[in-house]
Amino acid sequence: MIVKIVMTIGMLIAFNACANDMVRVKKERIVMPPLPQKSGEHDSVTHVKSVKWHKLKSLKDYSADAYTLKEGVEYLEIRAYTRAMQSKVYSEKYIVTVKLGKTALKSFDTEVVEKFKASSPNLNKKTNIRKYGFCAMEGCTSYISNGFMIDKNRKIWRMNEVSDIIKTLGDIDTPAEAKLVLWLHDKNRGLADENHKDKYRKTPKGYTIISEYDNSMDNFGECGHFTYRIDISKQGKITQKKLLKKRASVNGCFTAD
Repeated sequence: MIVKIVMTIGMLIAFNACANDMVRVKKERIVMPPLPQKSGEHDSVTHVKSVKWHKLKSLKDYSADAYTLKEGVEYLEIRAYTRAMQSKVYSEKYIVTVKLGKTALKSFDTEVVEKFKASSPNLNKKTNIRKYGFCAMEGCTSYISNGFMIDKNRKIWRMNEVSDIIKTLGDIDTPAEAKLVLWLHDKNRGLADENHKDKYRKTPKGYTIISEYDNSMDNFGECGHFTYRIDISKQGKITQKKLLKKRASVNGCFTAD
């Protein structure tokens, strides 16, 4: 069936007006506003690229108050114990290698200080804090460390694992803390931490460090001159360790025995 459509002038005007509105709506829908960007998505990339590199000092050059300890932790120190290779027992004497906290040990009551200094270490098989051996002309020595902490209630704690030490720091948010994480994980730093040329920059995820050092002693791992890029998370984990450059050691290679 053929149906004849008859339009009046009024109907035609109304139709054209409606069509124009449809075109206008269609055009407006095409011009969409930019999608909202996830918080920090672009800013973090720009931030990392703009941050300058800074020299990371040797661990011994950081004072105790350069670390921000977790709430409730008043004072923490790491002690190193030694034994001759032929002996099975570590010496009761110790060396305090690192002190952390804004509260000095001498500020505590005498009774607490004496008890703290007399605290014995836990040196069982799970102990992994700075555990390594070193040989020199006079003989070989084994090293191992423990952490000792005083909390806000003046209770004394001892720690024998790297993860225990790192937990007392909370988020890794100072250069000293980043350096400590490196020291806890890298036995090469036991030889001469100050010989490491480290530089850092802070990132939204933690720290990125370029570490350069020369190792001529096979006792401390592979011999050579190395440059590494190391990423440390806010939780104190090394999330990446990438070798950037390697060449022969400037002093050659040898084994001390």
